[in-house]
This record gives sequence, C-alpha cells and structure tokens, in this order.
Amino acid sequence: MEVSVALSPEGLEASGPNGHSSIKWAAYPRSVRYPDGILLLRGGAIRWLPDAALQEGSVPDAVALVQSKTKSRSID
Repeated sequence: MEVSVALSPEGLEASGPNGHSSIKWAAYPRSVRYPDGILLLRGGAIRWLPDAALQEGSVPDAVALVQSKTKSRSID
C-alpha cells in the first residue's frame, strides 16, 4: 500500500487509500537514523521513511527536522 507522508515543524501529514491523518511530533518521541532512511518510533508503532522515497526537499533537511523534534540516534 502506498502512503504519502509530509513532514513539517508541526508534525506529519499522512495520506493513502485509507484516508488522511495529521500527527503531532509528540506521537513519535523517538527516531533512529539508518544509512537509508529514518525510523520513527512510538509505543507499539513505527513509521519507516526511506531516503529513496523523498520527493521534495533534501535528506539532510528531513534528518535535521526529525532530529530536532525527536530523541534521535544513528545506526551506521
């Protein structure tokens, strides 16, 4: 299933076949930066944001935004 996710300073906007949702950053308090993407974590749920799927902006900008809004760690 394809889902589009837009990141902003306020949070995430996700839309797909099942509808649209707005999620504040507080819902994803942790993240992990992998060499090929970002994993957003919350109790019992994850959201994978692969670098290759980025359509607007840059990977460094997306990483900086996520790191500024979550407790983040990197795995090389």
